[in-house]
Amino acid sequence: MSDGSSESLTSEGSMATETTETGTEAEGETGSFLDTWGTLVVVTIVMFVVSLDGAMIPVAIEPISTDLRTGASGVQAALAIYSVVDAPLLLTGAALGVLYGNKRIFRYGIVLFSIGTLIGALSPSLGIFIVGWSVIKAFADTMVTPISLALLLATYDGKRRATAFGVWGAVTASAQAVGPLLMGFLATVATWRLAIGLESVGLLAAFLLLFTVRETETQEEAVFDWGGTVLSFLSVGAIIVGFLLAGQYGWVTPIRPFVVGGVTIAPFGLSIVPFVFGFGLTVLWGLVEWERRRLSRGEAALFRPKLFTNRVYVTGLSIYAIYSIVTTGFGFVLPTFLAMAVGFDPLTIGIAFLPFAVAAILVSLGSGTVEKYLSPKRMIQVSVVLFVVGLLLLGTVLSPTVSVVSMVAPLAVFGAGAGLMRAPVSNVSLSAAGNEKGGEASGILETGKEFGRGFGNAVVGSIFLASLYGGIVDQVLNSTGIKVSQTERSRLIVSLEDAAQNFNSPGNSAAAGGLPKAVQGLLNRIVETAAVDAVQIALVLVVGFVLLQLILSGFLPNTRRSEEDEE
Repeated sequence: MSDGSSESLTSEGSMATETTETGTEAEGETGSFLDTWGTLVVVTIVMFVVSLDGAMIPVAIEPISTDLRTGASGVQAALAIYSVVDAPLLLTGAALGVLYGNKRIFRYGIVLFSIGTLIGALSPSLGIFIVGWSVIKAFADTMVTPISLALLLATYDGKRRATAFGVWGAVTASAQAVGPLLMGFLATVATWRLAIGLESVGLLAAFLLLFTVRETETQEEAVFDWGGTVLSFLSVGAIIVGFLLAGQYGWVTPIRPFVVGGVTIAPFGLSIVPFVFGFGLTVLWGLVEWERRRLSRGEAALFRPKLFTNRVYVTGLSIYAIYSIVTTGFGFVLPTFLAMAVGFDPLTIGIAFLPFAVAAILVSLGSGTVEKYLSPKRMIQVSVVLFVVGLLLLGTVLSPTVSVVSMVAPLAVFGAGAGLMRAPVSNVSLSAAGNEKGGEASGILETGKEFGRGFGNAVVGSIFLASLYGGIVDQVLNSTGIKVSQTERSRLIVSLEDAAQNFNSPGNSAAAGGLPKAVQGLLNRIVETAAVDAVQIALVLVVGFVLLQLILSGFLPNTRRSEEDEE
């Protein structure tokens, strides 16, 4: 890293490099496999389980809601609660690792995640499922996800760090693709409970291997930043809630009434969403000021605001957040299209995503080797090219008659882009922050990822659904010759979206089957045409976000890992 913006990487990273090389790097030359790679093994097992868990639930909304005697909205509420608990406390989990030791907090996180897993798998009702899966597991995730990166940063350096991040990226990317396939299979042949319960096996293995992980330095004499934790929860939580509400109630103009206790809330005739965002951003400003004052008094803080003056770190953080927007938006739009327009069941959708998973795994595993010849900047730029090519190829084959085979090449290319990008982005970002700031830097990085996920679902998902239902309404009106005002059209779109929440229920399926065949055929053609148009619009939007990553990559230094090692 030769430019001035990366001085913190050079100055702070050099001291950390010396420390690491006297530890793991030196012992790795003569130690056993677990002596060298034990930390990586434990971290990847846990992160595979965590990533797998998040990818499985959306596929099994129907069987879970049936088993827990609730509707699809109940399971979707559980997913929303998970995000609201998880994202605001990622900084807290990272701070706990800095104060009390990353290994210790990581261990507690594994135990809590296991407890939440068992409660979720055995839950007899939605309420207990939310306690186990949405609250306990979400809180546990805040103790393992940011610390997993901090442990890798503290344990490995140079080529081994590149390899470790490559494996970490491969595991998390593959779990997100394998999750739907595993859940689809087990929910079909057995029960969704088995898919969740099996996670405890991997967690037990990771817990038993924790002896291979070295503890990091602690600051137990410092007073924990409870005030910052509350402000973080309120600010980040409000922003995540804003993303969750945006698609349902509108970004500015209300598309549905927001009712609490029988009272409709619409300040100044506007949607509640901009006010939620305003509250979150205001408290976020207060959080930054709070952290600055604590640091000025020599007290422990959740993070150091000065970290945001590091251009390389902020650029990597931005690219990482957009990466989450791209993969989350894509992961919502394509399965929804395949289910609605093509008629794929969850298992078939999981099989269709296998090329994505295989490509992501293979490319991520090889990213450490690639980094010898290409700088993280160039790797990110190559990833952007792969993303765009994959999306363009996919756009040419998507239709109501698309087959799994025809999507192999596009999804493999897209998966290669995903696999190649995640490791170098994480590596260059955290290396720029330096080992001393690894915990807080990873916490902020993961919070950025959660912002990206929320934004991806809210923006890409809402635009896709709005285009889909709008297209259906427009085609029905055109086919019948009915003229309506723009206001009435908007109401029809909202009514259709509300009705579609339960479209696949047995009663509605039977009602649709009772319609004349000519009407059924017309409705099918309308839905298929609208879905194709909507997915094309959504893919263009995703391409736009991908190209934004290309622009941001220009702010990264063009330095290869081998050159840094020589320095």
